Amino acid sequence: MSQEPGMGVNYIYFNMENGPTADIKVRKALQMAVDRDAMCAALYQYGECSPAYLPLPPASWGYDESLEDWYQNMMLKVQKNYLQKQGI
Repeated sequence: MSQEPGMGVNYIYFNMENGPTADIKVRKALQMAVDRDAMCAALYQYGECSPAYLPLPPASWGYDESLEDWYQNMMLKVQKNYLQKQGI
């Protein structure tokens, strides 16, 4: 049996028109609060999940692994800046 990376992507949808997630500040806070590694470990207990940091799945021909670290570092800066602006 062969095991190959898949092209499947799971995501969480936020209602951007109604309810608490209509506020972009709430959506940003939720995005920052998600521990992607913990979520993968909890939902996929046999190691068949890898957290996504870019819009394309790692098995895609257009995926650029070199951008993962850049994206995570950039997001940390964005998150810190956002939290400072919110007075948190």
